[in-house]
Amino acid sequence: MYCEQEGLGCKSLVRAAGLGALFAVGLACQEMGKNSVKEVLQEEDVTAEHYKMSPLPRLRLSFEGSFSRQVEVFWVELAHTPEAAARGLMWRKSLGPREGMLFDFGREGERSFWMKNTLLSLDLVFISEEKRVVGIIERAKPQSLQSLSIGLPSRYVLELPAGTCAKVGVRMGTSLSWQP
Repeated sequence: MYCEQEGLGCKSLVRAAGLGALFAVGLACQEMGKNSVKEVLQEEDVTAEHYKMSPLPRLRLSFEGSFSRQVEVFWVELAHTPEAAARGLMWRKSLGPREGMLFDFGREGERSFWMKNTLLSLDLVFISEEKRVVGIIERAKPQSLQSLSIGLPSRYVLELPAGTCAKVGVRMGTSLSWQP
């Protein structure tokens, strides 16, 4: 609609809007003959430079009840905005062995992730409202478009470097806690 008046193409709109405004951009893209923002993003290789983000808050996260019988501590970023949640760990080239990202969706529901533009293999830990592990997807394939879900409700999802769950003994029922 108004994007044509300003002479911007759909790809330019996606870049300029940032992830927080992709819904509105999606509507404008449909008016320009595209079915979805996803279709537009697949046409061109979007890079990290298109989505600069401010540093995210960090939390001290602990696993309790892993098979090591000790508390395992990690420092994770909190994806606390829609933009941060949409980007996740995309385009990261490295992640420390005790680092990750925690997504808080505010309420329980079935969660689904994909690995598009994610350069690292990750373990995805699905966590209930009570902060207990309800499912794990280990070693998710980088840059895959496959939808990853455990088919059960969770409120939180934690992304960790691939192999972390097996290494520290994270399993169904493991409890977690975190603090700023």
